[in-house]
Amino acid sequence: MQSDETVNHFSKVSVYMPAFNAEGTIKDALDSIIAQSYKNIEITVIDDGSTDNTKNILLDYTKKNLIKLITHKNNLGIQDTYNEIYSIVESKFFCIYHADDTYEPNIVEYEVNVLKNNTNVSAVFSLSSSNLNVVPNELKNEKLDYIIFDKKKLFLLLMKYYNFIACPTACFRTDIVKKIGIKWGNLDVKPKLVQGHSGEDLQMWLELVEKNPIAIIPRPLFHWRKHADQMSNTVKSGLKTTSDFIHVMEYHIDKNYVTDIPKNTTRDFNFIRYKEFNIAALNSILLNDNKKYRENILNAKKCVKGYGIDFIFDSWIRRKYVKFFILHNIIIISYFFNNKITLEVIKKKYFLEY
Repeated sequence: MQSDETVNHFSKVSVYMPAFNAEGTIKDALDSIIAQSYKNIEITVIDDGSTDNTKNILLDYTKKNLIKLITHKNNLGIQDTYNEIYSIVESKFFCIYHADDTYEPNIVEYEVNVLKNNTNVSAVFSLSSSNLNVVPNELKNEKLDYIIFDKKKLFLLLMKYYNFIACPTACFRTDIVKKIGIKWGNLDVKPKLVQGHSGEDLQMWLELVEKNPIAIIPRPLFHWRKHADQMSNTVKSGLKTTSDFIHVMEYHIDKNYVTDIPKNTTRDFNFIRYKEFNIAALNSILLNDNKKYRENILNAKKCVKGYGIDFIFDSWIRRKYVKFFILHNIIIISYFFNNKITLEVIKKKYFLEY
């Protein structure tokens, strides 16, 4: 009898797909995984208590022996579902892909090859075709097969470029995950979060890379689909404070996750905070919370107080600062003249996720 190491000369890869009320997207998501160039795949969908037609769709796939199905009677949520996967996985490599996205036919092959060729790498991710405009050029260099990040390199780049780790593309080396005991839901970080489970994926990656490097394939291998029920929409709408990305990063800065953070990196992170305080101020006006508006606009000013003009030589920061400097002043003027129409237009066109 052949082991999973010899079938098609490839190690078996377990692909897990959590799903909750995904009737409108799960067919496309599953079909994109079934069509993978890497053939020794076992696909398991975890139906997390769906109340729509998701279960019937999945039953059709199980009848054709295309997937395995785990069914939760009630909705347990993303934390318990991810932690269940970490506890039950047995294959050498495993991926957790999302039921509302679609994947290029070579994503598994690319990601597993990175793990096979770099035995100390714990996880690998790719980029998304849907948000390449916000990914810096040095992170989407298709001349490179992959980029490896240790703890310090990753953290400093996150401070400059925001969260560029695409959670829906995670592919793991099982033995490292189990050795580290990675889990979704850090009890120390959780009280600091204001967006439900948003930010907890970043916390997991930081715990992972603290022990072993991670890698990112600098090309788009999945297609992120935006829809009304997505976490990024449902938990950020009307946020009157900074996002959980900021809260997670500030927690680790306070804990000296990395030492000797360069001055310009702190400046870059403050530009991200500047952006978020301005958007929080905008939301506060639209929600008639004058106290929060004043607090946020004051915090935004503090983020860039005393900064010189040396940032103008960094094109990435320069573009971001100019954009949000203009926004900052539009917010102040709109507040003074009680002009909410302008802010509604700006929010709808440029900052829908907030």
